[in-house]
Amino acid sequence: MDWGFEDIDLDEPVQPTTLDRELVPDGEHVFQIKRVEETDKRLKVTLAHTEPRYGWVWVELPKDKDWAARIAASLAKALGITPEQWKATQVGDLVGRWVRCQVYHREGNAGKVFVNARKFLPAMAADVPGAPAEEKPAAKRSQAAKAHAATTEGNPDAIPF
Repeated sequence: MDWGFEDIDLDEPVQPTTLDRELVPDGEHVFQIKRVEETDKRLKVTLAHTEPRYGWVWVELPKDKDWAARIAASLAKALGITPEQWKATQVGDLVGRWVRCQVYHREGNAGKVFVNARKFLPAMAADVPGAPAEEKPAAKRSQAAKAHAATTEGNPDAIPF
């Protein structure tokens, strides 16, 4: 195999390649669920923003906390899943689905800023990249018929100009 090793300086340190991504700003954003993990103690949901410049958001919900139960309930509601269906849902069934999420920033003890989920909301078809746009219903009357009705309404002898 010819790799050209003789041209490589093995004493030169290799620079790691990192993808520095921005934190998702505070507010409401559209995300795709990329990964879901569940243990006896917690549910962890990994979210990817529609904008690739933003980093992923990891939502870790401890099962013994009331605040986490509210967020998990909002996730189920946003996905259109009833509480009975939620119990029967496998974590893999959530992967690939789209949601809107209200996020906020909080600084940790070491000074690092974390993006936190406040609440999940349903994603609209217009929010989802690649989703077909909702079609408008067909007009009941054409523009010409509307104009004719407006000019002749109440006066059968009216001549539109």
